[in-house]
Amino acid sequence: MVTSETPPERLALPKTLRTLRGDPEYQPISGPLHHYTSLDALVSIVKSKSLRATNVHYMNDASESELGLRTMKEVAERVRKGAEGVDREFLDFFLDWLGRRVFESASVYVLCFSQAHNQLSQWRGYTAHGRGVCLSIDAGLLVQRMQAYGWTFQNCRYNRESQLTWADAILSRMRREAAADAPALAADKERHFNVVLSRALSDLLQVAATIKHDAFAEEREVRFISSMIPAGDARVLFRVGRTALIPYVEFQLAESADHPLTVAEIMIGPSPTQNLTHAAVVGLVRQNGFKGQTTISASQIPYREL
Repeated sequence: MVTSETPPERLALPKTLRTLRGDPEYQPISGPLHHYTSLDALVSIVKSKSLRATNVHYMNDASESELGLRTMKEVAERVRKGAEGVDREFLDFFLDWLGRRVFESASVYVLCFSQAHNQLSQWRGYTAHGRGVCLSIDAGLLVQRMQAYGWTFQNCRYNRESQLTWADAILSRMRREAAADAPALAADKERHFNVVLSRALSDLLQVAATIKHDAFAEEREVRFISSMIPAGDARVLFRVGRTALIPYVEFQLAESADHPLTVAEIMIGPSPTQNLTHAAVVGLVRQNGFKGQTTISASQIPYREL
C-alpha cells in the first residue's frame, strides 16, 4: 500500500553481534536504515527484489580499505616492540603478510546503509543530481535477511579509539591462536601461522571495510558484510563501472521471488522534476505490490545544480 503518512516506529534491535568491550563507538542498530541510490537502481531493486553488495576492494573510496589495513599494521608494530618468542615470530610473519596482501582468491562483499535520513551530503555524494532516491528499510527486516545469509553487520568506525580497539581485539585473538599450538608445530610454524591468518581473514577484511576517515562521521554508516566468498563462486556477478569491471553479489530483500518487497519509505532526492518522479514512483510501487505501507515522499532540501 502507498501512503503519505509517516512510517511507524521501528523495532530496536538487541546488542547481539560482535560487541567489543571498550569500543566507544559500538551501538546496536534500530529504526529504519537508509540506502541512497539512483532512479536506475531503484527500478532494478524493485524488479529483482535485491540490493547489490560490492566486493570490498571495489568500493568508491579507494582509501577505505587502505586505512583499515594501515590501522592493523600500526597496532601490530606497536605490540611487536615488547613481544618475544613465538609471539614475536607471528607478528613478524603477519606484518610481512600485510605488506603482500594477496586477497584475490576470496573476499567479502559489502552493502551500505546510513542511519542519517535525508542528509544533504549523502544526496550529493552518492546520487546523481536530479536522479537520486533513498530507500528506508526496517533494520529488523534487514537483520533477518542478513542472518539467513550468514552475514554480519558492523557500524563504521570513525573514532580513532574505536578503530584501535577493534583492530587490537582481532590481533589479540590471532596472537593467542598462533601461540596455542606453536610448540607442537615448531617444525612447520609458517604453515601454522597461515592457518591462523586464513581463519581471521574475514575479520581482517571487515576492518578494511568499515574503518573510515572521521571526515565521514556524519554519514553514520552501517555495513552488512558477507562471509568470505571465493572469486569463482557462482554467486559473484559483474557490472561495468566507470573505469573497471566490478564484482558484486545480490542481497535478496524478500524471502523468495513470490514474496513482496517491504520498504518503509522511498524518498525522492532534490530535483527540478520531483512531482513527475513522485507520480512515477507511486505507479512503480503499486504495479509491483509492495507489502504493508510504503511512504513516497520528496526531500525538501533546497539544493540545485546550475
